[in-house]
Amino acid sequence: MEKPAQHRGGKETDYFLVQITIEDAEKIVEALGTLEAQSVSPEGHTTREASHYASLLDRWLNYVKSL
Repeated sequence: MEKPAQHRGGKETDYFLVQITIEDAEKIVEALGTLEAQSVSPEGHTTREASHYASLLDRWLNYVKSL
């Protein structure tokens, strides 16, 4: 993958410009929502894994809203 023109730094700071369709972004949101729900404990308590997926889900929801 080609790096953005303004990229500076080594491998540890790599980032890439990726363009996806709204449909693909919505599929990612759906998958993360499913993973979050599946990661809640049987007692209904949030787990570290569920919190991680919730954080990712929030970011993707914000991205989808911005499209």
